[in-house]
Amino acid sequence: MPKKRKTLKDFDCPKTITINSTGIMIHPYVKNQSKLIESMCSIKEFNGRFYHNVETTGFYMKEIDMFLTHECFQTKLLQEQFPDYIIDIKTPDMGKQIPTYELNDDIDLTDVQYDVMSKAINSRRNKIFLNLPTAMGKTVIAIQLMISVLSKKVFIMCFRNTILKQWIRMMKEHTNTDMSKVCLIDSGAQLDAILDNNFVQQDCHIFLATPTLLHRFGEKHGWNKINDIFTNLGIGVKIYDEAHRHLGNIIKIDAVTNVYKTIYLSADFKQADEHKNRLYKRVFKNADVFKLDRDVVDDLKYTNAIVIHYSTNPTEEDRKKIFGNNHGFSKFEFMRYEISQKILLNAAKHYISIIQESNKFNSRILVLVSLVEHVELLYEEFKSIYSDSYIIGRFHSKVPEDEKKVVLSSAQIIISTYQSFSTGLDLQGDKIGHILSLDQVNEVEDNQSAGRGRRDDRFDTYYYIFVDDSFPYCIRKLRKRLQYLYNQKIKQIFSLRY
Repeated sequence: MPKKRKTLKDFDCPKTITINSTGIMIHPYVKNQSKLIESMCSIKEFNGRFYHNVETTGFYMKEIDMFLTHECFQTKLLQEQFPDYIIDIKTPDMGKQIPTYELNDDIDLTDVQYDVMSKAINSRRNKIFLNLPTAMGKTVIAIQLMISVLSKKVFIMCFRNTILKQWIRMMKEHTNTDMSKVCLIDSGAQLDAILDNNFVQQDCHIFLATPTLLHRFGEKHGWNKINDIFTNLGIGVKIYDEAHRHLGNIIKIDAVTNVYKTIYLSADFKQADEHKNRLYKRVFKNADVFKLDRDVVDDLKYTNAIVIHYSTNPTEEDRKKIFGNNHGFSKFEFMRYEISQKILLNAAKHYISIIQESNKFNSRILVLVSLVEHVELLYEEFKSIYSDSYIIGRFHSKVPEDEKKVVLSSAQIIISTYQSFSTGLDLQGDKIGHILSLDQVNEVEDNQSAGRGRRDDRFDTYYYIFVDDSFPYCIRKLRKRLQYLYNQKIKQIFSLRY
């Protein structure tokens, strides 16, 4: 017998719309209750699942009969759509004051960083987005803001614990922050203790956790309980690092929390998919977005792009395999085809040999692919060729942690997936000077990948894009990739044919 769909008559709780500084909660809510609101939030699915690449700015949470959105609808519209609901407009929670800390003398903010920080300080909005290039010091600016200027209890979130641990190390090594007052939350048991007000580190000043951990807590206890976590801790500021990632979690957490300031950090104020990008811009339409002026960005550029053209001449059967699924082009099938043709691998080896001859500063080489199977294949191939001259390393999710540490500290040629070698890596030793991108990634992935090369006054870094001219799709995509790269970080673009 099919389960009866709930209606509003099934609820005897108060009907409320809670509006805070960063979002809206509507409870109770049933599917299709307001098709206008759902359409304005681009709602497409209603099963309450967690989406990594969400195509919506609002969520109907079936399990708790609540609608959450990051959109800021006018009160008049909400009253028209929900005439029987009480609208509760919350003033932001200022949070508890903490002692002022300072950066150590070994860190001097640049004029550009001071300018960005001063704009953020003068912003009257609750939401601030620092959209700065990779290696620009977003973390340093945010730390200075939170410990020296805002001086309120803060909750820092990022999708990886490794990045959060880098925040902790940065504060320990480069500020006079009392580290006994810094707490990494990495378990649901800690959140349960905070909810019950018996957490042993409740008096800490700075808390860090992944949004995924908060998401799981919200699903277990109810999303409104996340605000109780922030209230019990006395949080006045929350920070999202890598804010272009896991947007669904950001929307949900923002809809239920209400703090004085929310700061978003990312090198990309963009999503690669055009539909998602429009939604992304809408999510932050009420934020002050701070970017560098065009001339400043151009002065800071230190990376050159080299496009390597080649042709595999695929058969019609090959093309059907690559484009034959319901979603169009499959980059995984494409890469399996490319690797099988050998020309891509030969081209990569050819240009690595050229790099070897001119690499007088011993900068490291990073080779990026999408699939773990290709990391392993290239790792074995490169070991057989270069192991007498270079330390070869592989880096992906299945590589043991001890091996990863060795790779980051000493490998001279590193083969990795894009996902594994993205943000938050503690790269020691010589800097990466050459990045070979073998797959057909999008422009945001390009920007993040090219950002793995760090500034060195002795040499520029080079980002190599390999393109199979046999596929018009790749040529069309290349134009978009290069345009975005040039706007973000590329000084010059060169084109070669293998």
